[in-house]
Amino acid sequence: MEKPHGDKFILPVLLTELFGTMFLMLAVNLAGSDDLVASLAFFAIIVCSYEVSGGHLNPAISVGVYIAEKAYVRNLIFLIFIIFS
Repeated sequence: MEKPHGDKFILPVLLTELFGTMFLMLAVNLAGSDDLVASLAFFAIIVCSYEVSGGHLNPAISVGVYIAEKAYVRNLIFLIFIIFS
């Protein structure tokens, strides 16, 4: 939603968010109790997904951007797909 023309590329954004969240959960579970490794993995995944989807990887951040943009009608369906992907 915050990337220019991001709402025109729905499938790449949804796939990036889905796989980014999946890799983040995998990295956190593999890191165990090592917070540094999980933090570096989180940073790397955000950097990789930022150009496509804004690097949200968290539905709470997506909702915050949705509220801040004030384009409620135009982005509602897109937000719902991002949350459930």
